[in-house]
Amino acid sequence: MNELLPILDLESFVSTREALHRVAEHVVAKARYVDDGEIRLTPLMNGFATPLLADKRRVRVEADELAIDTPEGSTQHRLTTIAAAAALVGVVPGFPSELYPPATSFD
Repeated sequence: MNELLPILDLESFVSTREALHRVAEHVVAKARYVDDGEIRLTPLMNGFATPLLADKRRVRVEADELAIDTPEGSTQHRLTTIAAAAALVGVVPGFPSELYPPATSFD
């Protein structure tokens, strides 16, 4: 197990965590929801991902990159906005609020 390091810039840490939570809810979980009606994601060493979707692709976030894995290969894109990430994944951004209210705002 790796040693935990102190958080030197708490404000940056909190804003990054909140931004990644938005991406998880409004883009990655949405991609899974469109695929199979579920929203659970899989943890990764440096991020999170959908399981393998019906079309044989996986959407994942590692550090500050959104990746789309297909049988043909993987493409990575630096995260910029929710709208840009959703466009790359091919979903309309926004948490499926018919399940329950999202934990993060979509702004």
